[in-house]
Amino acid sequence: SGGHYRPPHCLPRSKSAILVAYKNQEKNLHHLLYYIHPFLQRQQLGYRIYLIQQTGKGSFNKAKLLNVGVREALKDEDWDCLLLHDVSLVPENDHNLYVCDEYYPKHMASAMDKFQY
Repeated sequence: SGGHYRPPHCLPRSKSAILVAYKNQEKNLHHLLYYIHPFLQRQQLGYRIYLIQQTGKGSFNKAKLLNVGVREALKDEDWDCLLLHDVSLVPENDHNLYVCDEYYPKHMASAMDKFQY
C-alpha cells in the first residue's frame, strides 16, 4: 500500500501518522512493516508510516530523528494522532488500539515479551 492506507468502505476511526526512526536495523524494519500494515488495517485506521533513517557513522539520535519526522508528517496532514514507534517492537494484540487519548500521552508497549510481560 506504499506506506499509507485509508479504509475503502468506511470513514477511518482515526488518522494516524506512525513515525519509525532507525539506523542499521533493516531486518527489524522489514519485520515490523510486514506485521503492522494488517494490524492497523484491522483497526480501520487511516494512516501513513514515516520511516526516518539515520545514515553515517555517528551515534544513533532517535529523538532528533523523531522530531524531524513529526515536522515532515505535519506538512502532509492534520493528523489526529502521532505515534512514535520503536522499530524493534511489533504489536501482538489487536486490542491495543493505535489511537490517541484525547487528553494524555499513551504508551503503546506497556508489556514486552523480552521482559516476560
